[in-house]
Amino acid sequence: MNDFFYRHLTSKQKTFFWLVFFISYTWIAGRVILVSMYEDGKIRDSIHGDAYSDVNTHSAVRYFYDFGFSKSSFLPVHQYGGNLSTKDVKAYTHYPALPDILAGCYAYLFQSTDEVLLRIIPVLLSMGFFFLIFQTLWTVLKNIEMVLWGGMILVCSNYFLFWADNLHKHLYEELLKWLYFLMLWNYYHTSSSKRYGWFAMAFIIFLIIANISFEPITYLAVLTVGLSWIFTRRIICMETIVLAISPILGFGLHLWQNAIHLGSMELALLDLKDSASMRTSGGNFAANELHRSLNWEDYLSIPWLWLIRIERFFLIPGIAILVFGFYYVNYWKQQSFKIAIPLLSVLIVSTLSWSIFMSQHALVHIFTTKHAGICIGMICGTGIYHYRRNLISDWQKGPLLKKLFHVALLTYILVMALSQQLWDYIRYSGW
Repeated sequence: MNDFFYRHLTSKQKTFFWLVFFISYTWIAGRVILVSMYEDGKIRDSIHGDAYSDVNTHSAVRYFYDFGFSKSSFLPVHQYGGNLSTKDVKAYTHYPALPDILAGCYAYLFQSTDEVLLRIIPVLLSMGFFFLIFQTLWTVLKNIEMVLWGGMILVCSNYFLFWADNLHKHLYEELLKWLYFLMLWNYYHTSSSKRYGWFAMAFIIFLIIANISFEPITYLAVLTVGLSWIFTRRIICMETIVLAISPILGFGLHLWQNAIHLGSMELALLDLKDSASMRTSGGNFAANELHRSLNWEDYLSIPWLWLIRIERFFLIPGIAILVFGFYYVNYWKQQSFKIAIPLLSVLIVSTLSWSIFMSQHALVHIFTTKHAGICIGMICGTGIYHYRRNLISDWQKGPLLKKLFHVALLTYILVMALSQQLWDYIRYSGW
């Protein structure tokens, strides 16, 4: 990589970078060894790693290990205890199966279904994700201080730390979203990337919707169309058409897999219809976590829920993100980087897209807040960088009112970070 972010760090910044990396992965390794997915309580709940999905994945791994992949048509099998009894087990058809298949492959690789061993490869992948975050921010922002601010906020947050050893979809989908964004950006900025860009990006979309997770598809769709409009002033063009075909093919593969297992395409379509109905507006009350359909109050609550959920996944809480968003806009208005504000608009809509299209799922699953990762990184990178310069200036010669504003904002950020993030790192570390 000709323009690797690491080359632009000073010696002190490199020392700080590796210190954060070492502390982070010491903590992550401790969680892997000491905190089982089967422990009760909040230690691996939907905010801190999603043990519910990991347990289902572990069930699938045990089933694959004992019976192979083809017996369930490569679909994950839930409620299997690993005792060769298939009574009451159920193949899960509503979500793509690749995370479970990959975990099954890890089991064959290690010749074990032990959860500590299974988490080794996800942790190694997360190390690549760690670097990818900083590289992506550098590729867009081209300011190493902004990159450090934005990157460190993310990798030191729940967003990264509690999910670095995840066995199910969460790690894969975030890593691939960042990779796709980086490749799409380079596609419009680097002529050499056009030789492989379409194929690689189409494959990422195909991989996600066919086998990993449906959630990023709306995000990537908005991102693809948005960047096409920013850079070419076109919505319908060869780039968007090619990248639109990929999820259709991917979804077709998942539907075909379900049809093989259920016995017919008609049953697969009916199963899909029931799932889509529930995840959009509530659908089947028996399976719906809300036990009712969504109402207008649910839809109106989405912006507020997003604002308060941010503090559970990121070191900077929601209201402060709005403040730093103002500084982001203010800074780039003064610079020659004219597309920064349209880019932020695209990232915001991309982030909210799943909540708009699959409202029931977003309302009941707080981990969907992680879709804000790229947006938060951009806002915090630029916003904190610009805010810090204003803070120094205001503190030296600004009026009392501005000083009080800074004290209130920084106190709010510190209190929320301590209570919603740092305290969780201590009590849920397993040490």
